[in-house]
Amino acid sequence: MKHRKLSISIYVGIGVIIGLCLTTVSRNWTKHEPVFQVLLSPPQFYAKDFHGDHSDERVVADALAEKVRIFCWILTCKRNHERKAIHVKATWAKRCNKYVFISTDDNPDLPAINVNVSDGRDHLWARTKAAFKYIHDYYLNEFDWFLKADDDTYVILENLRYMLLPYSPDQPIHFGCKFKYFVKQGYYSGGAGYVLSREAVRKFVNEGLQNTEKCSPKEGGYEDVELGKCLENIGVYAGDSRDNSQHHRFMPMAPEKHLMTGKAAETKWVFAYTYYPLEQGPNCCSDYAISFHYVRASLMYALEYLIYHLKTFGVERSLRIGKNETILQAAYLSARQAMGPDDFLYKKPAYVPAPGYEVVMGRRH
Repeated sequence: MKHRKLSISIYVGIGVIIGLCLTTVSRNWTKHEPVFQVLLSPPQFYAKDFHGDHSDERVVADALAEKVRIFCWILTCKRNHERKAIHVKATWAKRCNKYVFISTDDNPDLPAINVNVSDGRDHLWARTKAAFKYIHDYYLNEFDWFLKADDDTYVILENLRYMLLPYSPDQPIHFGCKFKYFVKQGYYSGGAGYVLSREAVRKFVNEGLQNTEKCSPKEGGYEDVELGKCLENIGVYAGDSRDNSQHHRFMPMAPEKHLMTGKAAETKWVFAYTYYPLEQGPNCCSDYAISFHYVRASLMYALEYLIYHLKTFGVERSLRIGKNETILQAAYLSARQAMGPDDFLYKKPAYVPAPGYEVVMGRRH
């Protein structure tokens, strides 16, 4: 009997202790609820405000953004909305003049639209055709250039506008990381991103998609190869995206794969495919590189900081503007000098932009 009473007392004691512990935890949870939420939830670092670029230093970039209007479409799928697309939206996509995610499911928050084509590599070409048809029907006359990227591509829009500045969007031309197989003039890697002029998009939809002999009517096939074949067949020129030092600007791999020497087995194919020689190490990439592929989410935020926030004290790079020059005139001359050596504009009259902005004490007016 005594043993039974002792057991009951022990259980009651344990119950009291547990109750006190739960009460304490409950109070602490209420008091420190945000801390517990952070600890128990996946890190929502993509929700941070990355719009804090140094706006007072963007006079030239903002002038180009109004002159060279770029519509970006980013290829994704429903399962990647939270894994990848949100990080593109939080970082580089906001520097497009407008952007949309082409997906397998609608999502107004991204925003993403469903073009009613199944996911998977077997349908990439069909999704690409549907995307350009959508863009042609709704946005063709509002923008100058149309960039396609993947949801693991990182793009530096300012450098893209700088490269495109000497060209007219009314020229049938496109750019990217040029590969040499399958298409005589070369085709552009889908992962590194490629950009089409307004005229190139118009010809693709109105001439290419209407002619099954010039553009494949199938759903399957490598979208970048099929697009390259189609654009060559309808007379869209494949431009030289390199700079005047022959360094590449559209990069088909992650930054570390280009910067570290020693070709890994999984990347050797890239060096065999590129139309122009591609080096590894510091000479791999242009000082005004435009894109990198296979960029994981965490690296996107690192690139945001390194490109748009980190500064080196005592080192400045700025556009030299003559006394009687506008920003666009100075930028245009600089962009012409930085063009790739294999570019058709060396053989044709230059496209000269209309005067746009004046600079007084660092301000636009």
